[in-house]
Amino acid sequence: MNKMVVIVLVLCIIGGAMSYIYIFSKKTDIISNQAVLVYKYEGKNINTKLTNQESMILKKILNHKRMYSDNPSCGFDKDISIRFDGQIFELACDDDPIIKDEKSGKYLSISDSEREKIDKIISKYGATFPAI
Repeated sequence: MNKMVVIVLVLCIIGGAMSYIYIFSKKTDIISNQAVLVYKYEGKNINTKLTNQESMILKKILNHKRMYSDNPSCGFDKDISIRFDGQIFELACDDDPIIKDEKSGKYLSISDSEREKIDKIISKYGATFPAI
């Protein structure tokens, strides 16, 4: 076999394995409809229920997202999070569009516009970013 055929075969095998991992990776599953904002940073101690409308917007953003393993340098903290009952979603402290699922230790990506929606909601309660 020539080198080009071997390279193409290896790339196909790697691509197939990555597709398999992506298809079968775990997704977020939020059952609760009530979100709570927790933001304890620089003298602020926010722990408040969000409105039904805000909760539904956040649930729509965070629910059914694929989770993945990574080691981003953003910084995450349980004290800067959105919670649905026992589920804790830690926001990237540098305002990147990355969320950490506290229970699994895995991450989910959201779009920049979704991050802007989150920031707009939580800023009404006094939470600001970056929080590093």
